[in-house]
Formats: sequence, structure tokens, C-alpha cells
Amino acid sequence: MKTKNIITALLLLCLSTSCEKWFDVTPKTEMKASVLFSTEAGFRDALIGIYAAMAQKSLYGTDLTLAYSDVLAQTYDNVKSNASHVYKNSVVFKYTELDETARIENIWKQMYKAIAEANIILANIDDNKDVFKENNFNIVKGEALGLRALIHFDLLRLFAPSPVTGLDKKAIPYVDQFSNVAFPQLTLDQTFLKIVSDINAARSLLKDADPWGPKYASFNQAALPTFLKLRNNRLNYYAVTGLLARVLLYKGDKTNALVAAREVIDSGIFPLYQNSSFISENLFAISKPDTKSAIVDVFFPKVTDVYNYSFLTIKTTNYTAIYTNGVDQDYRLNWFESLNSTDTRIKKYDNIANIPVLKVSEMYLIAAESELNTKVAFSSYLNILKAYRGLSPIDPNSTATILSTEINKEYRKEFVAEGQLFFYYKRLYVNKLPTITAFASNEAVYNLPIPVSEKEFGNYSN
Repeated sequence: MKTKNIITALLLLCLSTSCEKWFDVTPKTEMKASVLFSTEAGFRDALIGIYAAMAQKSLYGTDLTLAYSDVLAQTYDNVKSNASHVYKNSVVFKYTELDETARIENIWKQMYKAIAEANIILANIDDNKDVFKENNFNIVKGEALGLRALIHFDLLRLFAPSPVTGLDKKAIPYVDQFSNVAFPQLTLDQTFLKIVSDINAARSLLKDADPWGPKYASFNQAALPTFLKLRNNRLNYYAVTGLLARVLLYKGDKTNALVAAREVIDSGIFPLYQNSSFISENLFAISKPDTKSAIVDVFFPKVTDVYNYSFLTIKTTNYTAIYTNGVDQDYRLNWFESLNSTDTRIKKYDNIANIPVLKVSEMYLIAAESELNTKVAFSSYLNILKAYRGLSPIDPNSTATILSTEINKEYRKEFVAEGQLFFYYKRLYVNKLPTITAFASNEAVYNLPIPVSEKEFGNYSN
């Protein structure tokens, strides 16, 4: 990645614009950085600053979850019919249009900026270990490593080729140091090694220290200090383990993906619930206190407005086709309501302030897909998820083809407006999505172009 715009400028503009004074390039500012990280509170604030950055619109607060990613997955039907829609070029994969290049460059820039913030913490934390009380050193360092891995993985899923095309393909730079030196563009295989290494380091740190880890029962959850509460709004041990399952499945390592998914499921901390709320099932969710004004009122308002160029709706005919099996009982039907005779709005964000990034339901689907024994895949994973969604089980003696078809159906039902469906299609490298014609080129659809400005200054092979 380029050094001039990302490493030197953005990397140093870390935490927030209000923290610029801490990270200038002068010796005086370096002293102030050391003052900031001379207390545990300074490290905690820096860590929370990364989560706040991730909640912005261009990242997990909108584009990488409920909006842009799901527009690419063709979740919404009204975008193409509105010539002024903010995602009008996204929905037809015209990534070189001006509005798209600006959006894509901003996503790239903001993701690497968040990575820079994690790297600044990691560059300072080992030398200041003595400022931490109890297990908080492990918590902060573990989360910073996990965040670095998560964001790099989503950069890979957006900008790199699908792994099924070959792990030797060029991917992205993996920026794992606070430095102004250009980082090389790694192959997919090299990037996966870096991601998994960071995840495993995070898991080792969090394993015994995290109140939401294997020692969950030994912690008095009600008496935890504020910093250790609301662990599913942060990368707790099981969220990092769930991320590992997602990463390994995406790479194609089903054997180890199953092990990681099983560990999360077997923890019992994130039980499936028979209702329309996914909050208790979140392994990790982005806190978004302004969800109503920033998301519901903009993207999913209750009243149709022809001048709202961000509105996202689903045709009722497509909605009923997705939920055809058990349509009279699927609890996820409560995520929707009719706007009129032809259109349906999503209401799953009406009364919450969290946007899911990892859910335990995905662990059941990963386990079902990764399990070699088809009968076990149905009985121990897929049918359990379906039962908790109000659906009848599939005959466990059904074929592997039926299993794949049913998993596909559940992905479409379970992750609407959460941003995971496009990456599911990319992982499988399908050349046609359900509501559109076949692609002329899979690569042109699935691989967002690395910003031109990055190629000009970065360390790229082509």
C-alpha cells in the first residue's frame, strides 16, 4: 500500500481527529504519545477509538454491513429502478464510475486507518505492560490483534480474488507494524497466514483473561468493571474464534473451520433463541447508538419517499420466494413489514443499537458445511438452526446436494441486511445471483479494484 497517503498521513491521524496532537512527526509529539500510553486508561481509550471508527458509515456502521455489501449481493430490488439512487452504480458493479471510485477509495482508506490505530497500540503496549491491572493487558492486546486480523480479512474479501481461483493470486498488503515503509502486496496464501497468526495470538491472550472466554463460569459477570462489560460489542475470545472459523472456511480449510465453529457453539454462551431478535446471538456487534436516525430513517424508513435516494426495499414477490419454506412460521418474518402492495421494508434495526458482524447462527452454518458426515451436518447443525427459526427439519438422510441447497437458502434468510451474502457468493465463486442474469466476468464483479492512487505509490506487481 502507498506510503504517502496511508502510512505517513492517515496512519498518524489515529484514534480520532481530536487526537492528532498526540501523533505528529515531531519529537515533541512523540513525547505526548508516550504520555498517552503511560496509563491503562490511555490504551483503553485508544482501543475504544478503533471500535468507534469502525462504526462510521463507510465501514461497519453502514456500507460493509446493511447497505453497500448487500447492494452488491442484490438483496434490494429498488436500487436499479431509481436512476438517482446513491448505489445505482454499485448494484450493476460499475466500479470505475466516479461515485464508486470515491466510495471504494474511502473504504480502503478508512479500513487501513483503523488498522493503523491497532498498530499504534501494539507498537506501544509491550513496553508499558506494567501500567495494566489484572488481565487487562491481555484483553487490550488480544482485541487489537483480533481487530487487525478482522479488518485485513474484510479487505481481502473485498479486494482480493476468491481463494477458489488459487491461493497464489495477489491479494493485499498486510500492515502489521507502525511504520512509514511501504508494505508489499502479498498473495492470498501469505495474507491468510498473517490473518490466522494474528487471530491465534489474540486467542492465546484472551483465553484465560476474557470474561467471555473458556473461563466464563469463573467470572462474576454482574460485578465486572465497566471496561469488561458488553463483551459482544467487542472482540471477545469467542468472537475471535468465530472469526477464525469464518476465515478458515473462506480459505477452504473445512476441517479446522469445523473445530473453531464447534468451540463457539459448545461454549453455550451464545444460545440460539426462538424469536425475531438476534441480539443475544451476537458474537460481535458494532455499537451504533444513532441507528434510528443514521440507518432506519435513511435506508429503511416506514414511509415511502420518492426523493429518498438511499431507500432500500425488497420486492414482496422476491421476499416471499426467499422465505417460502415455512413461510407461516419462520421467526425471521418479523424482520420485515409491507410498505405497499409490491414492496417490503426491513425492520430488524427498528429497535436496536447494534449491527451484527459475527453471529452464532453462522457457526451452525459453517459447521454444517464443513462436516464430512452429511447426516451429522443435518441433525447436529442445520436442523438445529432451522428449529430455532421455526422451520421443519430436513431428512438427515438427504444428499450432500440437498445440504448445499439448504445452506444456501439459510444464508439468504439469515443474513439479510448484514453484509455477509456477497462474500458467501464470492467464496463459492458462483457466476449468477438469484435475481439477475449470469455474470460476463466473475472477476469484474467480485474483485473491487484497488484504488488507483494506491497503485501509484504502493508496492504492487500490476
